[in-house]
Amino acid sequence: MTKKENIKAVSVEVSTKERDKFLEELVFNGFATYQTSILDGKINIELKSLSGDDQLSLDTKVADIDASPVKVMHSHTIWLLTFALTKFGDTNLTLMSEKEKFDFIKSKSSVIIDLISNEHNTFHKKLQASVVGEAIEEVFLESPPTS
Repeated sequence: MTKKENIKAVSVEVSTKERDKFLEELVFNGFATYQTSILDGKINIELKSLSGDDQLSLDTKVADIDASPVKVMHSHTIWLLTFALTKFGDTNLTLMSEKEKFDFIKSKSSVIIDLISNEHNTFHKKLQASVVGEAIEEVFLESPPTS
């Protein structure tokens, strides 16, 4: 098997270095992280993948919302980012309570929330591309170099 420099899936490309980082983090930490920026590099953000507990909590919070579909979708996005966003500029959200994170994200402009959500979608697509069987075999089952 030859090593590919990039894996393309669902309109995103994942470098082998990024893929290897994601897979190792998923295996050894239980989650993967992704650093990127919004507003042409003016605000750095960091996201983490959701754990099973995070996903269950998110689903429970959204299931209890009795509102219009638009409000449910917007609330889902804010809750998703509450669990996924770990840094926004100089603000470390991991030091905040769940309510503080939710309120912090909710206070942002809907344009900013959409930009962060788009970056989360890109991250999620990159993770999906990284966990295909061929990629996993390449990272974890490839023979180590002999030299």
